[in-house]
Amino acid sequence: MIWIKSKFKDSDEGSGLITLFQSRPERYEAPLTELIEERAASDPQFGLELSEKVKRVAPHIRIVQKIDQADDCRVRARTAVRNFALLRKIAINLVRRHNRSRNSLRGRRKIAAWNNQYMRQVLTGIFHA
Repeated sequence: MIWIKSKFKDSDEGSGLITLFQSRPERYEAPLTELIEERAASDPQFGLELSEKVKRVAPHIRIVQKIDQADDCRVRARTAVRNFALLRKIAINLVRRHNRSRNSLRGRRKIAAWNNQYMRQVLTGIFHA
């Protein structure tokens, strides 16, 4: 952004648009893009410099885009907390229902965590001795 600012420092329109873009990029992206394209078309040296800058920055942009895509598939925090709390309540109720064991609720939860067969019994509701 500093490089582009330096190229438009003599233009009131360009420097004003860059300042506006920095405050609200989503609103001023298209006008700034048009301004840069016009400048690149009229000034071949500017176009070459811009091309070199883009080539250097492109790999970093791809990395940021991949990170953003990874964020898109994450579950949002509040929803995940609510979902996990609901699953925890269901699991505790299932363990509580299995009262054949003389262990405490906490003990039955630990046994279910350690013993897959016991956990399967708790989840399916099939209790064999």
